[in-house]
Amino acid sequence: MNLVKGGIVIFKYCVLGLVVGAVGCWGQVAVAGNNISERIAAQTQQATVKSEQNKTDQQNSATKDPETKATEQAETPSPKPEMARDFLHIQSIEAYEKLGAFYVTGTGGVDVDISRSLYWYHKAAQAGSAKAMLFLGLAYSSLEEAPVDYQQALQWYLKAAKAGLPVAYLSAADLYLAGKFGEDGSEQATYWLQKAETAPETDAELLYKISEKILQNPELGFDPMHVIALLKQAAEAGYIPAQIQLAKFYLSGKIVAQDSREGVEYYTQAAIAGSAEAQYNLGVVYLVDRGMKNSRKAKVWLMKAAESHYPWAFYLLGQIYVRGDDVPQSDLRAYQWLELARPYHLEKADALRRKIEPSLDEDSRAQAIRQAKKWQQEHPLPHPKGRS
Repeated sequence: MNLVKGGIVIFKYCVLGLVVGAVGCWGQVAVAGNNISERIAAQTQQATVKSEQNKTDQQNSATKDPETKATEQAETPSPKPEMARDFLHIQSIEAYEKLGAFYVTGTGGVDVDISRSLYWYHKAAQAGSAKAMLFLGLAYSSLEEAPVDYQQALQWYLKAAKAGLPVAYLSAADLYLAGKFGEDGSEQATYWLQKAETAPETDAELLYKISEKILQNPELGFDPMHVIALLKQAAEAGYIPAQIQLAKFYLSGKIVAQDSREGVEYYTQAAIAGSAEAQYNLGVVYLVDRGMKNSRKAKVWLMKAAESHYPWAFYLLGQIYVRGDDVPQSDLRAYQWLELARPYHLEKADALRRKIEPSLDEDSRAQAIRQAKKWQQEHPLPHPKGRS
């Protein structure tokens, strides 16, 4: 199965609905027909109820004898996995979508069967499922086992967009950019990108994706400042990748006039929101930008990035202690940070560690390694959602 073809990405995630968002199949897959805020609220409430139930169960369990506990555990049934046969006689969009997903992924007790998957997704689409419409567009344009029909793919993309998934307009634009309807599809691609931009359901993530598409295809003829406007809209809505991209543009002077303060402002927004990449880059700016140089702030943000286990933050913290940048010079402290960088095999970090090694005796190196291990225990790797 070809998961990346014609600019369309992460096909299986789309059908499994593993990632909930508004932008679709660019690694942030849309799940149509669901009110996300209601689902999150329901899940939160369920988690709270479950937590309270767990407390009660633990209290009750403490009063039970071991034999009773063992008997109850043996009698507790394991969760029953969902099987395709359980949905065959249910007439609903959800059932059709699940059956389509089972047959395309070979789960639920059935083998991969693309023709059957298409059958069930057609039923879901005919019943109004935007997610199924998007799937069919992907299938007819990029799935090797399905019959290639770009015209039919386009129609399904447009239906998905009108049904509430404007990311499908980007897929339509991709077909034209790839020359599926003639050599120069720039005009039509531009039209569908503009439709995506102005759709009522368009969110910050999709605005960011549109800006990416424009940057990747200069032949579309968009004003570069339009990219900045899209990124600012997305950044104002709190979308971290847009904040980071704007910071890079302002600091480099690409597209916009170079402005370190504006770049630092956007990095700071993303860093405060928890982006380890932004925290690290902010630390770098405070270390090397002449107009913004501030070793104290650099250390603060690099420490934040290190707490998210951002590898290069360990290296720069090691450098700070080697040089004594606004901190007492300490090869021992430097060795500690460089030891934390060791698992990532960073060439520069390894070289610096080897360089300062002769300045430390065996006991000092052992102490630095113990401190590194202690730091790791006190700062466990955060949940992936907290990193970027």
